[in-house]
Amino acid sequence: MTDEMKDIHSQTSALNALSARGRDLASRTPPRQIEWSMTAKQYAYDECLRPDGYISLLVAENALSAAPVLAQFQRERSDVLPSALHLQYDYMFGESRFREAISLLFRKHIFAASNGGPASAADPDLYLCAVGASAVLDLIFCALCDESDAVLIPAPYYPGFDFDLTCRAKCVPVPLHTSAANQHRLTVDVLEAAERECRARGQRPRVLLLHSPGNPLGNILSRDELELAIDWCRSHEMHLVSDEAYALSVFRHHAGRFLSVADVLAHKGLGNDVHIVWTFSKDFCMSGMRCGVLFTENKALLQAVRSPCLFSSPSRDTQAVLCRMLHDSAWLNNFIETNQRQLEDTFKFAVAAIQESLGAEHVQIFPSEAGFFIWLGLQRFLPEPTWDAEMDLA
Repeated sequence: MTDEMKDIHSQTSALNALSARGRDLASRTPPRQIEWSMTAKQYAYDECLRPDGYISLLVAENALSAAPVLAQFQRERSDVLPSALHLQYDYMFGESRFREAISLLFRKHIFAASNGGPASAADPDLYLCAVGASAVLDLIFCALCDESDAVLIPAPYYPGFDFDLTCRAKCVPVPLHTSAANQHRLTVDVLEAAERECRARGQRPRVLLLHSPGNPLGNILSRDELELAIDWCRSHEMHLVSDEAYALSVFRHHAGRFLSVADVLAHKGLGNDVHIVWTFSKDFCMSGMRCGVLFTENKALLQAVRSPCLFSSPSRDTQAVLCRMLHDSAWLNNFIETNQRQLEDTFKFAVAAIQESLGAEHVQIFPSEAGFFIWLGLQRFLPEPTWDAEMDLA
């Protein structure tokens, strides 16, 4: 038996020693872009030291505004730690003072279009914290869905959603095939087509997962689209989950255009079927701090996800520092405005550079309004219009 055959036999034996659940988890590898991005960071391009290194174009991290966040984080951290209090247990779904600070952030900045969103937004007990938006989504879909239930997602969408929904909740992501002809807007025809597709396959469409501002288009859903989504979900007895991870990363020119789903429902409240997800990863350049947030009026859902938060609670020192940062209103207001302006300026600069280098007539670029995304068509670089050719290009 060769060494390669011995290795395969050993791996097979190890896999067979797991439970059926363990074998299933072992088969669910994280999205390949995570491995690619880690390789790119380890061998990053440097003009002098590594001229043949990688320039990563696939990770939604805002390095542009990271310096002021790091400086503020270090200042606040030096005042907070050490403290014996932060070495002890607290609520695993977010300590009370931290959730109060998050409530203030949501009412003043994320729900700003309706002067603070629904009255319930002031209740810190309707917020929950876990280690990142992916953890929050995993908790939500484990609680809302049964295995094989369908989750409808407007496409194109962040590919990590697939792993978030399938790894433990074992939901089935179903893309809503929006059209470039109308700027990928959400329509009732798109929703109905996906719902029919689910029914034909014997799947129960359980949740509509919106993402606005969107990844990877950087688009903002309009009031009409949000109202359509809410009404359609309620007519089909489905839940609506709104991922608003880039709510504060809207370009300065478009800052007044963003509407949270909570703004649309400000006068009557979210109800038991609309839930909002946000994270410090994007708007605050803190993907490594691992802190995501759920806001919902559904107390049964909160009860269902609080217990497993025992396994995914942000550390108390992280919560303490973030809490102090959120209470520094002068720094916070300046950071949000500066970040929005820099994002827009950098997007325009990058688009101009791409058009100049590749030829404006050959590249289709979506008119982004938020985030760190440039969605461009590179069809002319494909030898043939196939998925394999696209993967080779990637």
